[in-house]
Amino acid sequence: MRDVTIPTRMYLFAVYLAGALFFSWNLFNWQIQEPFVLAALCLLASLALIIKVEGATNRSHYTLSFILYGFAFAHLGVPQAAIVIIVSNLMEFLINRPTWYIQIFNTACYVIVINVAGFVFHALNPNLALTTPIGVLALILGMSVFTLLNHLIVGIVVWMARGENFKQSGIFDLYPLTIDLTLLTLGAMLVVVWDNSPFALLLFAVLLTFLPGIIRSYKKFKALKTDPS
Repeated sequence: MRDVTIPTRMYLFAVYLAGALFFSWNLFNWQIQEPFVLAALCLLASLALIIKVEGATNRSHYTLSFILYGFAFAHLGVPQAAIVIIVSNLMEFLINRPTWYIQIFNTACYVIVINVAGFVFHALNPNLALTTPIGVLALILGMSVFTLLNHLIVGIVVWMARGENFKQSGIFDLYPLTIDLTLLTLGAMLVVVWDNSPFALLLFAVLLTFLPGIIRSYKKFKALKTDPS
């Protein structure tokens, strides 16, 4: 972190602190409802986070962990979803060994945004129903808040650390936002499938195999547009 400017360090530590406060609140309200499901989600999210998909830009990537985060959010609630986030990011750090302060930042950012998304979801849908019109709307808005706030927090640190504004970094490009929102919403709505038949989730595994190819195709298309030669 020696090469990071003082304002950037202050911002990083502010995000660390906010993430720690939210996670402490989650632990205070944490009740284990389905321990085996929670353990399975932690394992799957860890594997999904370790195995990355190259993103639409050179500095972005996508992981199927967002599907697991969305599922945990809708099925187990925010406190246990935060546990899935913490465990999966810890496992990625142990396996992939990314820069420690970036990994803590990413983890804290996810904890912050999933809590804010939870506030929106609960405020609009206090009954926590997923199949009613208001429940679906609340879920979409909650996942939209997760996506936009996550990109905002990351975009600010990229701007401060690298001097790239939102347009230059592409942090608010439509395609990355759409991918993140789609993965989160898909994971949350898979809870409806789970409630009817857990085995039906296997049908969606086929669709997910196309995701890396779609992202790579978009990246090649974007490269051709920026460099016609």
